[in-house]
Amino acid sequence: MNLRHETFILHMIAHGDRKLAYKAAYPETRNEQAAYNNSCRLLAKPEIKERIEKSILQNHEQNAQLLKEEFGNDLVHMMEKRQQLAAIIRGKVQVIRQVRQDGATRFIYDGPSCCRYSKP
Repeated sequence: MNLRHETFILHMIAHGDRKLAYKAAYPETRNEQAAYNNSCRLLAKPEIKERIEKSILQNHEQNAQLLKEEFGNDLVHMMEKRQQLAAIIRGKVQVIRQVRQDGATRFIYDGPSCCRYSKP
């Protein structure tokens, strides 16, 4: 692998735009279509593709670890809240409300797929 390949790989990791990465590695390239075609050719090489994918995966893992260290339980609580909201949106959770009307108590079952009222 040569210096231009390394430059291409670093720019792909940094921003993911293949044409910009190719132009950074080969600044003399003026034709947009040529930059795109040649970047596809480079990405088809297994050693280049593997280096990019491996580096991106490592970056994601490091970022996840940093988030866990910085936010700790707050991050877990946020994830739990998102899971609960997703369950409500998918209709897997019914919300029961108690309503007083005309001296009687009614239970209202709310959910995306149901909306029925109980008898007083």
